[in-house]
Amino acid sequence: MKLFEFLALNKPVLASNTAELRSFDGCILLYSNESELRDKVLYLKANPKLIKEIIKRNKKILKKYDWGSHLRKRMLSAIRIIVGEEI
Repeated sequence: MKLFEFLALNKPVLASNTAELRSFDGCILLYSNESELRDKVLYLKANPKLIKEIIKRNKKILKKYDWGSHLRKRMLSAIRIIVGEEI
């Protein structure tokens, strides 16, 4: 849950390289040690276009995992089943 809060800040997210976070590779920058963390920060600093690309990807991830969106779809589906017709 914290990850989504960080993504919502519209900043690049750097995180420890863990199995849970690997599925978000490309949206967050993973590091395994202090040296990698330093390198990633310096790389971001030198590549402002990359920052914009990462933020754009993060917004897509947030939409994908938006509870409101999922809830609306499920509610409409349930209503369609109950009513038995297209809404």
